[in-house]
Amino acid sequence: MEKITELTNKINEMEYYITEIQEEINQRKIEIDEVEASIKAFENKIAERTELLKERARAIQMSGGSIDYIDVLLSANSFIDFIDRFSAVNTLIEADREIMLQQVEDTKLLAKQKQSWNPNL
Repeated sequence: MEKITELTNKINEMEYYITEIQEEINQRKIEIDEVEASIKAFENKIAERTELLKERARAIQMSGGSIDYIDVLLSANSFIDFIDRFSAVNTLIEADREIMLQQVEDTKLLAKQKQSWNPNL
């Protein structure tokens, strides 16, 4: 009877241990799903931004290799028009710069996530 009680206790301990391990496995699956979703989101953002940058490069190429901002500014009809154009040119330049910086940062973050996800990469 004592042996049966001892074995029953060991079985209960093992079942408890198995339950703990199963809960840990379930938690890891949730973490894996979150990392995979994050990686996919970064990949989508990078792909969209790459297309945008390609379109911008095509537009620059079709305009003769560069956008002549000086011509845009000098074709202003008045000082106020010049200020408006200057502001618009600065906004465009800053937007292009920001897109490129975001692309670099997201690419680094994607590589970091993939590395943490699979250290063999």
